[in-house]
Amino acid sequence: NVNATPPGGVGRTTGTAENITIDNITSTLAIASGLGSVAFGIENTVILTASNVTISELHAITGNLFPGIGTAAIFAATAGSDNVLQPHATLNVSNAHITDSESCLSLDMGPLIGTLGTGLTTITSQGGNLTDDTTCTPFFTQPTDKHNLTNLKDLLAPLADNGGYVPTMALMQGSPAIDSGVTLAGLTTDARGSARPQGTAYDSGAYESPYSKTTTSTSTLANTGENMSLLMMASMVTLISSFGFVLFRKLHS
Repeated sequence: NVNATPPGGVGRTTGTAENITIDNITSTLAIASGLGSVAFGIENTVILTASNVTISELHAITGNLFPGIGTAAIFAATAGSDNVLQPHATLNVSNAHITDSESCLSLDMGPLIGTLGTGLTTITSQGGNLTDDTTCTPFFTQPTDKHNLTNLKDLLAPLADNGGYVPTMALMQGSPAIDSGVTLAGLTTDARGSARPQGTAYDSGAYESPYSKTTTSTSTLANTGENMSLLMMASMVTLISSFGFVLFRKLHS
C-alpha cells in the first residue's frame, strides 16, 4: 500500500509495485485487502502502479467492521475531510494474476468512518490482467485482459522456493497466464531474477515460466483466414477423387 499525508494534508505521492506475490491470507474482519492505493485527507493524491503481481486465496471472515464490503485483491480507497478539496486514489494495473479472491474494489470510505466530503478513486488497466471471476470486469477493459478463467488457479503451483530471494507461485504448463502479458519497459526480470520474457511474450504474474503458450492444429492461415484442419481435409478428398477417376479410366479404356 502507498499512503501519503503530507503536512497540511495536501500532496502527491507515487509508488510502484512489481513482481509481488500475495498468497493465502484470511482476515478475521469483513474486509481483507491485497494491493492498493489509499488517499486520506484534503486534496491528497496517491498514484500506485502495480505490474506483474500474483494474488491468490485472499479471504475474509464476516465481522461487524465495514460489513458488506468483502475482500479486495486490487483496490483504490479514499476518505475525504473536505467537500471541495477531495483526495484521489489511483491504481494502474498490468499483468496481474488473480485467483480465488474477489478481485477489484473501488471505495470511498468517508461515509463508513464518518468523515466529511467524498473522494475520487480510479482503477485503470494497462493490459495483461487475468482473473478467475468477473469482479474486475468494469476496470480491466483492455483487449489483453481476461476474466472468469476457470483453469487459472488449477495451473498455478503452490507458493514455494523456485529460486531467487523470495518464494513464488510457478505457472504450470498450459496456464492461461503464459505469454498473456504486455511488454513493460524496464521490467526485464521476474520475482526470482529470471529474464522476461522467456516465451513469445511476458507472462502475467510475478513468475516468468520457461514454457510457451500452447497452440492447436485448428489455427487459421495468416493470409486467407481459412481453417487449417478443414483445408487439409478438402485437399485429401480432392486427391482421393482424382486418383479414383484415373483408375476408372484406365480399367475401362
